[in-house]
Amino acid sequence: KTVDKKGSKKKRMNCALWDSSGSFWLAEEYTPNPPVTGQIQADIAIIGGGITGLSSAYHLKQRYPQKHIILSEAQAVGFGASGRNSGFISQEYHGWYERFERKGAAAVVPYTQYAERGYQLLIQTIREQTIACDLQENGALLLAKSTREAHALAEYVEAYHQTGKAVQLWN
Repeated sequence: KTVDKKGSKKKRMNCALWDSSGSFWLAEEYTPNPPVTGQIQADIAIIGGGITGLSSAYHLKQRYPQKHIILSEAQAVGFGASGRNSGFISQEYHGWYERFERKGAAAVVPYTQYAERGYQLLIQTIREQTIACDLQENGALLLAKSTREAHALAEYVEAYHQTGKAVQLWN
């Protein structure tokens, strides 16, 4: 436990090994800037230096080069889940199938289109900026380990078709 400035005891956060400030993806040693003190003036402030924060800062600066944009990160850029995403990107969003089951294809399609646009924007940025990330557009493969899982994949295929995605079910 630690004590804050007011004398209150605070619980210390325990971090897993992969939450260390060292990122799996950095090519060189990372030296963070010193903590911010005082006031900062900015047109746009972004809190969080994960993938979403970095992408937001990058794309906002591309669109509004005259704006003063700051990005604030408490740990290190790419800290936490952003630094351990296993190096994959997806054209889907998490939970799409559960939404499909509850509300149907019409409720899912706008989200799948949005996820697809995000994926294409990422691919475009990688190419335009010649980011050396060993990009491989190989699609996705879902595997079943049991008959029950194979039936679930067959249901997924039907859902994919109803939302306009071209997928194949292999036996």
